[in-house]
Amino acid sequence: MSTTHAEECFDRLAPEVKAFLGHIRKAPPPAISIDSYKAMRQFALSMVTRVERTDFSGKIEDTAIPGPGGPIPVRVYTPAGDAPLPVLLFFHGGGWVLGSLDTEEDTCLALVKRTPCIAVSVDYRLAPEHPYPAALEDSYAALLWVAEHGRALGADPTRIAVSGESAGANLATVLTLASRDRKGPVITFQALFYPATNIAGSTAESMKDFAEGFFIGSRDMEGIRAMYVPEKKDWTNPYVSPLLAPDLSLLPPALVVTAGCDPLRGDGEAYALRLADAGVQAKCVCYEDMIHAFLLLFKSSVSRQQALDTTAAMLRNAFGA
Repeated sequence: MSTTHAEECFDRLAPEVKAFLGHIRKAPPPAISIDSYKAMRQFALSMVTRVERTDFSGKIEDTAIPGPGGPIPVRVYTPAGDAPLPVLLFFHGGGWVLGSLDTEEDTCLALVKRTPCIAVSVDYRLAPEHPYPAALEDSYAALLWVAEHGRALGADPTRIAVSGESAGANLATVLTLASRDRKGPVITFQALFYPATNIAGSTAESMKDFAEGFFIGSRDMEGIRAMYVPEKKDWTNPYVSPLLAPDLSLLPPALVVTAGCDPLRGDGEAYALRLADAGVQAKCVCYEDMIHAFLLLFKSSVSRQQALDTTAAMLRNAFGA
């Protein structure tokens, strides 16, 4: 697609998204890089606006679990109701470099209330201080912990789903690969919001169309890759780029949510197709009027509410609720 077509896509965006991009284009933040990532972490936190916690009648607990590099902070969201409940492991976005338990709180609460389920949000180690495979190994440790200790939380460890945004969605889906390969706990479902599925050098049209001017761009992704996976030989590793995995069979059913004007759209849609080709039940839903990270950025948008409703409905079905 040409630049003209990219602008046609821009015209289809929701008004709040256009207004946000207009502001960003007037005063663009620096690309995420080794020089800017600390400032960008603060910028990401400054964008957090909580809207869900005030009407949550359940329990929210911050704790830590054992991990391969030391204690891993987690936040456990437990709705009021009868136990045991299914459990959702959630991984925040931010390119494996940014993000925190706070940035994803509203999404976790929304899914907990809609499903209902217990959510365990995982604050995995971040690059560049902790490059690959630190985040994956922390994620796997969290899965093992939930499977072993879930009943003490009021959870049913036989009904575990995984989810995340962007880099967190990457961790969620590579976790299903790792657990399959390592004969770890069974994962019931994977809900992937605009996942990063190929960092080795995507040829997707969306990567070209939305390389600049749509919140995240090609320079951000190059900087992120350099920090998260500094060794080029690891770029094609299925635990980094699951779209390139030779075998995607025997993975849990999946929902892949994409955004219309997102560089990652093409690789996310391609991943859903590859899952389906491998015999995995996979549904892909694109919100044409949104951009990357829309769950975080546009709390009151119609598309965000629809995405959360669809995800919760598929979680309930997967959990047998």
